[in-house]
Amino acid sequence: MTAIPPTLWSKHNSVPLTVEDTVLTIRSSRRRHIITLIEERDEKVSAGELAEAIAAIEADKTIPEVTSEERKNVYISLTQLHLETLEENGAVTYHERSKHVYTGDTTSGLAELIRHFESVCETEAGDE
Repeated sequence: MTAIPPTLWSKHNSVPLTVEDTVLTIRSSRRRHIITLIEERDEKVSAGELAEAIAAIEADKTIPEVTSEERKNVYISLTQLHLETLEENGAVTYHERSKHVYTGDTTSGLAELIRHFESVCETEAGDE
């Protein structure tokens, strides 16, 4: 088992959530994609842009190749489930009216945790 090196993890990038809330927050691949995409951009992103990017990742396509149906399915799931859960745990700030998503209090720590898991774990397909 690979442990997170003590020098990698500190109060600076800790996640101020319980273990249960952290696991719930990053359990879904769509939520993990939202967190890492928002953290990489570090600016507001529309729910539509996130839906396109995630649909492309899931379908192994470029964004222009994503069909409207693929985008719509992801968009509905993001706006009706995932963004609310992420906002409740501080992973993002979601403005429901404008459909814009911003970084939250736990975005950086969660993104770093996700990147660590991705570097030491095998990948699984089909997790929504």
